[in-house]
Amino acid sequence: MNKLVLTVIFFVLYSTTYSQKFNISEIKPNAGLTLSTIPFTNEEGKDELDRNIGTGFRIGAEYFEPFSDKLELNIGTSITLLRTSIEEPEINYSLTYLGIHALARYTIIQNKLYLSAGPFLDYALTGSQEYKNSFYGDNEINPFKKQEGQNEAPLQRGNFGLDFKIGTNFNIDFIHEVYLSHRFGISNIEKADSKQSARTSVTSIGIIVNL
Repeated sequence: MNKLVLTVIFFVLYSTTYSQKFNISEIKPNAGLTLSTIPFTNEEGKDELDRNIGTGFRIGAEYFEPFSDKLELNIGTSITLLRTSIEEPEINYSLTYLGIHALARYTIIQNKLYLSAGPFLDYALTGSQEYKNSFYGDNEINPFKKQEGQNEAPLQRGNFGLDFKIGTNFNIDFIHEVYLSHRFGISNIEKADSKQSARTSVTSIGIIVNL
């Protein structure tokens, strides 16, 4: 976790320094719908839990720094609500993350189609893990806080991975572009002493607008 904190600090400091080069008025709001799940895998890497995709949202801001006619750097930050559930035992998850990302963006068809890819880094602000009709009974906990009788919290707050995006530019009225993205979590957010692993999977459909 210390490495994660240092990475966040470095990224924020770098972004702050870099931001002095651009006009803050060029920052564009971002909003979208999220479809999320958390695959839980055992020691053999098998996903044996039946899970459901949950809907949430993402809101944030984006900045684009062009390097050429086809290549840009996309720096952004967002708040993401991840919702999902598993069926047996019946558990509902609702996790809220504050994140940053840096994507390389390549234009395939000028002013029409682009692809982006790069890393993201999230930190959980809060969350709920609700047990329904299970041997735990019906109760709700914050999975990022250590529970009574446990050595650590059920889930880790830090999360990082890769973000892939495809979109189309509009540049009409207030709509700058429409996109479809998917974030593959690389880090295991399950507690360290668990025999299973958990990684986030979030698909987003959204728009970036002009101010």
